[in-house]
Amino acid sequence: MTLLFITFGELAGGWNQLLFSEQSSLTLCVFRALTGMLVLTETRNWLSVYKLLLSPDGWFGYDEYITLQQPARFSLLNYMPPSTRSVEVLLGVQTIAGFCLTVGIQPQLAALICFITLVSIHNRNMYVLSSGDALYRFFCLFLVFAPTQTQLSVMDYPNLLQPEAKAPAWPLLMIQLFMANIYLKNVFFKLQGSSWLNGTATQLVLRVRIWNRFVIPPVLDRSWFYKTTTYGTLVIETALFTLIWIDECRLAVVALGVLFHLGLWVFLRIGFFQMAMIAGLGAFVSPHEYGYLFGQIQRWLA
Repeated sequence: MTLLFITFGELAGGWNQLLFSEQSSLTLCVFRALTGMLVLTETRNWLSVYKLLLSPDGWFGYDEYITLQQPARFSLLNYMPPSTRSVEVLLGVQTIAGFCLTVGIQPQLAALICFITLVSIHNRNMYVLSSGDALYRFFCLFLVFAPTQTQLSVMDYPNLLQPEAKAPAWPLLMIQLFMANIYLKNVFFKLQGSSWLNGTATQLVLRVRIWNRFVIPPVLDRSWFYKTTTYGTLVIETALFTLIWIDECRLAVVALGVLFHLGLWVFLRIGFFQMAMIAGLGAFVSPHEYGYLFGQIQRWLA
């Protein structure tokens, strides 16, 4: 290889190294467990409202559904009797699959079942979905192709951590690119709006009571606070698709991203999305760093 040219063989070798090299599966397994927890959490939320939002006699009744959505959208509920019991069966299957995904029992099959049930529920009533719902649905899809039964699995409880367990690099890379793409698009579309350019965007959001957890205290209801949070959001989200790829900056950017989403959770009523994004940022923590963390926890518990 010269300074300016590369051969097809070198290009293919770099491609194979990037996507198919073997690496520790620990980060993927942690991501699997976090995704399973998200599925269980959201399923629990559905159990309190499914009769209103998903049942044939609910707010979006079966007659409206088959007229407006059924012909164009896949859902297992299309092939089940139009009854509340069908919804309960689907949520029950999702609960079992979410538990299996969390604890590592046939996780790839569990991820596939979760993906199908999530799509089925989401397509039954698309009017009550959030970005968080779409986010962890994609997490499940990625995990269908990721071998994550090798660590943090109750099927091999005495050996929860196995440093020698390997997985191909590409599933984790796809998850990382997916997360970076979210932040890239966020910044791109924000920069199209004048309120993000003049520093008033968060003022508009934080004064909409339907989204806020509480009224902004007078000490923070100032121009400097709104400009700081508006431009700070742009800086942080830019770092989350640029600097996060630089190893020396990665952990600091991940920590900043976690604090950013926790801050949004404190101020705004979009908590589940924030938890899903924090779980996604876990894909940028290396196996070595997770191993160190679990080692510290084991010593603390000993």
